[in-house]
Amino acid sequence: MTDEMLGALTDKIHELTSIVLANPQLAHLDAFCTGRMNFLKLDFEKYLARLEPNSEETKLLINQVTINETYFFREERQFEFLYDEFFPRFKGKEIKIWSAACSTGEEALSLLALAEFCGTKPTMYASDIDEETLKFFRQGRYAKFSFRPDGALFHPILYLHGQFEDSQFVIDREFLNKINIFQYNLSSDQRPPIMENVDLIFMRNVFIYFDQEGRIKITGKVANLLKEDGLLFYSTNEVLSISENVLKGQIKKEKTDMVYYFIKKSLNQNESEKTDEKQAAKTNSQKKTASCKGEKKDIKTLAEEIKKKHAHSDGKPGTTCTPGSAAGSGVAATLGTAATTSSATDASDVKCIFKQVCAQINILNYKKAMELAMTPCKYIDSPYFLFMQGYVEYYENNKDRSIQLFSQAELLKNDFWPAYFYHGLSLNDIGENEKSRVPFKKCMELLTPYEKNDGKDTPYDFVLDSFSPNYILSVCKKFIDSRSGGN
Repeated sequence: MTDEMLGALTDKIHELTSIVLANPQLAHLDAFCTGRMNFLKLDFEKYLARLEPNSEETKLLINQVTINETYFFREERQFEFLYDEFFPRFKGKEIKIWSAACSTGEEALSLLALAEFCGTKPTMYASDIDEETLKFFRQGRYAKFSFRPDGALFHPILYLHGQFEDSQFVIDREFLNKINIFQYNLSSDQRPPIMENVDLIFMRNVFIYFDQEGRIKITGKVANLLKEDGLLFYSTNEVLSISENVLKGQIKKEKTDMVYYFIKKSLNQNESEKTDEKQAAKTNSQKKTASCKGEKKDIKTLAEEIKKKHAHSDGKPGTTCTPGSAAGSGVAATLGTAATTSSATDASDVKCIFKQVCAQINILNYKKAMELAMTPCKYIDSPYFLFMQGYVEYYENNKDRSIQLFSQAELLKNDFWPAYFYHGLSLNDIGENEKSRVPFKKCMELLTPYEKNDGKDTPYDFVLDSFSPNYILSVCKKFIDSRSGGN
């Protein structure tokens, strides 16, 4: 695909969604759209014409260019703030909550579970631009990868609303049905199908897709839906990109114990002093209000009760490897201890899971291999999770899908040479020989410093097996030279 074609595609995506693609995503965009044009037997102009608002082709494309990476109670500090300071105001009262970029649903389920635990009467809304992720959400089935050490304090609350079945956590249908789930493009001019006066909006990990103009537009729209004194949360790494001056007179940036959020201000600037007095009175009132703060002990007690209850259950999620021990048993072994573990990735875990995946691929049991790849233990970070899925797709000959997964792994961990290596192989296998040089070159750049040590101290060596970095480098060089006219 020419640079002009790629430019037209990115312009079209921006027109439809306001999403701005980064350069590392363009190779994947090229490969996916080329594959779709070949499959549909369309030239570029006819394919571009299919990209209309809400068309099936547009939905497929959006699914490719967005990274749906989330987990339960992500950014635990924010949930601690809600637990300590915000939800107690609504104890016994109705509260309206919106997860505005809910992806596969972990955020919305976390908010609903915590709100109910704190004694509020929540009305929960959840939306995302990607209909495929919403389909996953509506199924209510989650791998252990959705449970991380970050957020583990609150996991026991969620255990009250589901159970483990065949290595997956299944949300109770009655609980899931409490959430109003709908497809919505935040950059669209249409209003979302929810009423105004929302008390709490989470809009996290969205701004990586938008330019500054898009961020301001979306923030303004969302702020308009907040009620006075309602809160708007971004992810921690996004909050600094939004100044309160962007919507002066509408939202104000505040901080409590290192947690940043925005609060809706009164639009009547002449009443600012009264608003300050009202806020001060509310603060004093909060100190007297019964809160969840004294119930933190109850969460820990609840965790212990759940561990005991499931200590002898055949959780099947406990069949994945745990450092320094045999396969675990039930919820307690696999998830209940997450709060006391390190968030660092454990190399022995990665090797163990990858070895199991490879064993299933060797006997052509791709379904089982994918099940293993989609349910790694709590220590494994998302790039490994994405890479292992891509690895299964690669050997099952689903090259377009493997390219997508390897590309996403690269975006999340830019020194992850195995993803670049298999990305190059995937492109080469579908005939995109010239494009394969880019990931192969990146792989060589990352591995060359380890060329002379026979694999010792090589990062991500779980992929090497009996091979050396030198062998991987020779494969990369072979493919690069063959595209350059060399031997």
